[in-house]
Amino acid sequence: MADEDLDLAPDSIHCSDQVFDVACHPSVHVAAAGCVNGAVEVYRYHTFEPCEQLLSLQVHESSVRSLAFEKDGLTLYSASSDHSLIALNTEGSPVWGDQSAHDEALNRMEVLAPGILATGDDVGCVKLWDMRARSSVAQFHVHEDYISGMAYDQERATLVCVSGDATLSAINVRQQSLEDRSVEQVDEMHSVTIIKNGRKVVCGTQDGVLLVFSWGKWNDRSHAFPGHPHSVDTMLAVDANTICTGSSDGLIRVVQVQPDRVLGVLGDHEDFPVEGMRFSHDRSVMVSYAHDETVRFWDSRALFEDAEEGGDDDDDDDDGESKRQQALERRLRTPSQRFFSDL
Repeated sequence: MADEDLDLAPDSIHCSDQVFDVACHPSVHVAAAGCVNGAVEVYRYHTFEPCEQLLSLQVHESSVRSLAFEKDGLTLYSASSDHSLIALNTEGSPVWGDQSAHDEALNRMEVLAPGILATGDDVGCVKLWDMRARSSVAQFHVHEDYISGMAYDQERATLVCVSGDATLSAINVRQQSLEDRSVEQVDEMHSVTIIKNGRKVVCGTQDGVLLVFSWGKWNDRSHAFPGHPHSVDTMLAVDANTICTGSSDGLIRVVQVQPDRVLGVLGDHEDFPVEGMRFSHDRSVMVSYAHDETVRFWDSRALFEDAEEGGDDDDDDDDGESKRQQALERRLRTPSQRFFSDL
């Protein structure tokens, strides 16, 4: 059990310019930040010491839109609004690059498997890349607007994408084919993650509603949870039933899905919309960023230690799961505490 009174979150990192994305190393406490000025900055973060900058690299001519570490941590991929995709080694040297990876600005990227990437751009094109061949192996012109989020199910080899055109698509990576695309929803979809042990996909929208799709039934949502007052721009899965959401009101919430319940607030960016979140490799801290130059850290141990104590997660609201959620709620703030803490 984590000590409730001891906050192990590292100090914030202050980058050279506004942060557009952050990637966490898969095995050590290292985070890379991509900035609007095209720079990639790499830091080692510590619990009781100031964070240490390891690298500062001018990689692109314009903003870094997305960053991702290779599964072994030896390569960092950087995607930019200047249409380029660059691979950097641990010393910060480019080992491969495609200056015209997409015809339009890249916006999202996901490492699917060792050497296999997916990228999405501002006009809805999704590409699959095989880094062993150093080239794109498939592309899909599925959406009419920017690719806003990606989530990958490794067992099914299926990539789920959401877009500003208010639709969701499912791509079979192994067969390099489109499985299906949803009908247009009521508002733009900004984020996506997989929950319920792969049985459900939840999407965050511009109007704050969480849309839930049943796996394989991609045509339309099966459930909607209107629990956020503002847009849900980023999400992370905690366990089968619980997610963290980052919203344009600056709050990072912990949310239970089906049954639907906002459990509390983990972090607060105050006046800035939360643009992205990542867990460290050991899930001891969450890393988040907003519309400024600061990367913030939050102690996330309670999210996972309580999950382990609660046992197997399932749809059944059994006694163990109920106790786990109650214990977690006691450790989180409520949205109203933001106001009272300023008095």
